[in-house]
Amino acid sequence: MISRITVISLTLALSANAAFASSGIKFEWPVPGSVTVHETILKKGKTAKVHYDIFLQKDEKEKLLNLKYQNFKILELNGMDLSTEENQKTNQKVIDMMTAVESAMPTVVIEPDGTAKDIIGLDQTIDKTLELLPSKSAEDLKSLKEFLKSPQMENQIKQKSLEVWRLWVETWLNCAPAEGKEDSLDVEIPVGAATFISKVKVKNLGPSKEYPGCVKFVAEGTFEGEEARKQFAEMMMQLVSRVPQKEGVKPFSKDMVQEVSRSTHLEVVIDPKTAQPRTASAHSDIHLKIDDKARDAVEQHDYVFDWPKK
Repeated sequence: MISRITVISLTLALSANAAFASSGIKFEWPVPGSVTVHETILKKGKTAKVHYDIFLQKDEKEKLLNLKYQNFKILELNGMDLSTEENQKTNQKVIDMMTAVESAMPTVVIEPDGTAKDIIGLDQTIDKTLELLPSKSAEDLKSLKEFLKSPQMENQIKQKSLEVWRLWVETWLNCAPAEGKEDSLDVEIPVGAATFISKVKVKNLGPSKEYPGCVKFVAEGTFEGEEARKQFAEMMMQLVSRVPQKEGVKPFSKDMVQEVSRSTHLEVVIDPKTAQPRTASAHSDIHLKIDDKARDAVEQHDYVFDWPKK
């Protein structure tokens, strides 16, 4: 059966969706166009270095843009160089699983102004993930599939997929204060069927020395407090109600959620004329206390963009 820990870990990704507002940055990515992204990841105490290509192309039928992920490759796992044949063989199962899941990343649908609109292919991503799970009974797989495809969980996965684009581009389209200045942005955080409004502070640190013509921005946001706890507890209740309960396991109740918080620090170096990022990073500290048991997690993503030379 699906454990409560599985539910908790899958719902740690609380992500943001901000209403679009004009700023001094214009979205002018080359279309069609591509860029190679080098990403360093810290998650659940483990590290990885990967790279992949993202392709942006027009969807002529809908007059929108589609962002697709391709050519995913793992370069390093927990400090181990995977360029050698010996290390590849030792980690082949992990490599195959990560590559398959990342290669099934859904397509992000983007408005011409750079606003993330939707994603395509979520069902295929979930199905691919289920295929790669360690051996489970048919009953467990059925329960997990129903859980992942519930409206609440699909919304969380969708928002997590869109969160990367918001870090790379959309946050700075929404809010780009003048050099040395600070501004704030109202952000909607989806929590199940509800939304939680949070303030994100954005500061312009000025021109980048490493990347001429680009500007560095930082942003700080939090999800915490009694209202956040109540909404998170409600979402947990909706999700757990879909999970078969094991005999002898204490039934979940909303009062069991005692504390919940997520603080996020974002950084980007971006070209204001085109909204093409050169580097970006996101650091999150997540804290949960459920039934007197505290769970703390740190997640870090660093990105470097290798744009084709003009």
